[in-house]
Amino acid sequence: GASPSNPSEVKQGKKPKVAPIDPHYIAASLQVVKGQFGKQQNLNWVRAVHFQDEPSGEIPSYDLAHESGMPLIPEWDKKVRELFGAGKWGLPLTNWDKTVPQTRLAYQKFWAHEFNDYQRTMAQAIRATQLKVTIWSANFWFNIGADLLFDYGELGEFVDGVVVDSYATQQEIGFPGRGRWNAGFATKIAGDFSRKPVYNHIQVLEYHGATPSPEDIREYASQVLRAGGQGVIYYAIDMPQYKYIRYTDPVRWATMMEIADQLHTLPRLKLPSRATTGVWVSQETLATTGPRVRDNDPYIAYVLLG
Repeated sequence: GASPSNPSEVKQGKKPKVAPIDPHYIAASLQVVKGQFGKQQNLNWVRAVHFQDEPSGEIPSYDLAHESGMPLIPEWDKKVRELFGAGKWGLPLTNWDKTVPQTRLAYQKFWAHEFNDYQRTMAQAIRATQLKVTIWSANFWFNIGADLLFDYGELGEFVDGVVVDSYATQQEIGFPGRGRWNAGFATKIAGDFSRKPVYNHIQVLEYHGATPSPEDIREYASQVLRAGGQGVIYYAIDMPQYKYIRYTDPVRWATMMEIADQLHTLPRLKLPSRATTGVWVSQETLATTGPRVRDNDPYIAYVLLG
């Protein structure tokens, strides 16, 4: 019963895609959660539940134009206009509207709140029977074009930890040197806003034409810890070959295991109850002149001052 978020592609015979804030998707997700966690069963062997991987930040991800015929567009447009006022606020004219980019900011703030409501609903359903299970957020990406408009403060109200992926190897493409600091930046900004422990997927894999050296991996792990991170998460495979690092690069694998052994013996730092440093960043960035938030100005300010 859900409405495809890519109706024009469906007409071409492609697979329909569904927005995770579609009521039908939420209802189906609840059924999955209740099926896995609904009984009063002993799940002490489960450490954590990890929500959906890499939410895109755009709902629907395709065919935002009204002529696409997606049934939910008028409803969402009405909500955006009620929240942010009439005129320029509302749905972008197209998915990559470059004429009125402010509409994307308003729309994505609306979407971030709706997505948080979805995650809150799932968390409440799990905790109804499993009080001891730790709940991690969706894996929020911080790659070159990623949006920073998720409400991490609101997110921290109902999850036990926030998971991020700093995409350090991809950051080096077109931005020399920038990826070197992205692991710390992603950890700190998500932790400061959510006030919850942060777990970071440090880039240990071959990706976007870049392969991290053992020294790179040690630096990424060090940044996560120095920025207040709770832990690091590894991908065990290389892309696009999808072969296990353990066999394709034994030296890199040995470094990963060495770091894991060290982290398991380190004492944990107690996070402060409140932040003592604030950073104000002007929105005079590419967010107001282009279709996506490229976050260069906020990134630099946060690394220097955060």
